[in-house]
Amino acid sequence: MKVLKSQSGMSLIEVMIAVSILSVISLSVVLLNKNMNKSVKDAEKKSDIDLILRDIASYLNDKNSCSATFAGMIIPAPGGPTAPGKAFLPSIRTINDSGLVVPIARLAVKDITGLTTNQVVINGMHVERKTDTAGQADTFVLKVTFVKNPRGANGNARSRDTVMRNFVVKELPLRLDNCSRNMAVTNNSVIPVVPAPSCGTGQPLGQVFTFHSGAAVDNKNYYSVQVCRSCALKAEISGCL
Repeated sequence: MKVLKSQSGMSLIEVMIAVSILSVISLSVVLLNKNMNKSVKDAEKKSDIDLILRDIASYLNDKNSCSATFAGMIIPAPGGPTAPGKAFLPSIRTINDSGLVVPIARLAVKDITGLTTNQVVINGMHVERKTDTAGQADTFVLKVTFVKNPRGANGNARSRDTVMRNFVVKELPLRLDNCSRNMAVTNNSVIPVVPAPSCGTGQPLGQVFTFHSGAAVDNKNYYSVQVCRSCALKAEISGCL
């Protein structure tokens, strides 16, 4: 059978094969470029998230900043393995040079609906009480929700589905103290020697404070006071361990 030749000297079959090969190569290049761009963006997102997590951890490793962030929070007991007790945390806080507790703006929860920047932001923070253990402080974790690129390159809001696909949740272990505080008091009205207060099954905190009522010498009442920490009863977060 004779093979028809084009004027350029190539057969139609050869032209078709060349076009097919070029199409496959072009498609492969497009897919490779797309995958590379996705990999770069994923790496950038992971790097940004890791930087923020390290920033949070550095503040929480400082007991003053940690206590400023969590002290006074009331976190309910978990209702089971699938229902941990949790409470919302609006921001990480610290103590400034004036001794005031202040939020750290870059480590605060942001509403993505009002953002015009294309970056990783904290979209949620919750403290979860994972265990309710008698006789000791409970186990807590901080769950931080990040979202990358809440808006497109042109500044327009992305679709809800696109934003939801960009959510990442990370956990940081916490060492919080939710054991209760109480005072043990003893007194003696005869001699200025007062038996040391007992915390029972609790743990004494600080030194014993002793004072007297200031009445006449023969009728003075002498008191000793000891602050006690008891994990038999759970209360609000008093600070970080």
